[in-house]
Amino acid sequence: GNKNMAAGLKAQFASWVNGRNGLRGNGKDSYTWRPANFKQAAPYTKPAKPVKRPVWATARPKREPKHHWARLICHNVGGMNSTGTKDFGQRSIKLWADYVELKPDVVVVQEVANGEQLAQFTVAARAHGFVRAAGGNGRHIYKHRGLPSRNGCWGQLTPTYKGDSKEFAFTVVDVRGDELPILNLHLDATKGQDQLRVNQAKNALTQGRALAKAAGVAQTRLVVAGDMNSETWVTERALNAGGWINARETAFRLTNASLRTFIEWKGKPSNGDAIDHIYTHRDRPVRWFGIRKRNAGLSDHLVIVADITKKG
Repeated sequence: GNKNMAAGLKAQFASWVNGRNGLRGNGKDSYTWRPANFKQAAPYTKPAKPVKRPVWATARPKREPKHHWARLICHNVGGMNSTGTKDFGQRSIKLWADYVELKPDVVVVQEVANGEQLAQFTVAARAHGFVRAAGGNGRHIYKHRGLPSRNGCWGQLTPTYKGDSKEFAFTVVDVRGDELPILNLHLDATKGQDQLRVNQAKNALTQGRALAKAAGVAQTRLVVAGDMNSETWVTERALNAGGWINARETAFRLTNASLRTFIEWKGKPSNGDAIDHIYTHRDRPVRWFGIRKRNAGLSDHLVIVADITKKG
């Protein structure tokens, strides 16, 4: 009996040694091994050659646009993590007090959960003259109560990843006689899934343009805003490819545009790449783009704002 036990232990040890020498477990069954030459699928990485971008994708207007059409704020309020859920009601009051100092027409937010959070955030908005125009599942669009809106809806983005449902919010807001179709996004945050986010953004742009067309509004008026969880890939491979430009790169005037927008809780603003963006069609340049440093501690993201022109 002792010999058989010893033989069994010796076999297990040999199996373990083989594993250490190149055989890999499948993560589910420790006694099942993959071949030594097995290669795990690598995450999608940048190709060696950079994407060739059209001139208009980074060109700023030579002259300041005369027609200020609408001011739009975009902000991930950080309401869906353990830190962000604490004192959300009080934080909502402070967030709206900060937003209205910028005198926006439209406020686009991410990570405001349905239920109690949404109720608290909406009450705080109403105290400052803003009402919810559209949204669901974390993504919402608010507009000044004096501005009419229509065709509010929200829908599903594809592709999804591991059952993580990603939606968009859409509405059309009439800003002083000119209608502004708005698409609010929060793309997948999975590390290494750059191409997935690109595909989601392409799908979002396709759906946003179709919704604008169905509403009888020129597709070139569509504004896309949100947390893209992407510094450059979504901009270059999805939005630029469809004819939409990043306000951070093309606005005539800039304020704090070199700051990163994701700063983590209690983080200090610093220079770096942004993952939160506002896009307009290349025929509709941006007059001003800014990143808000004040009250940075109210979220793990900074507020971004853009003045969109009435016409190109």
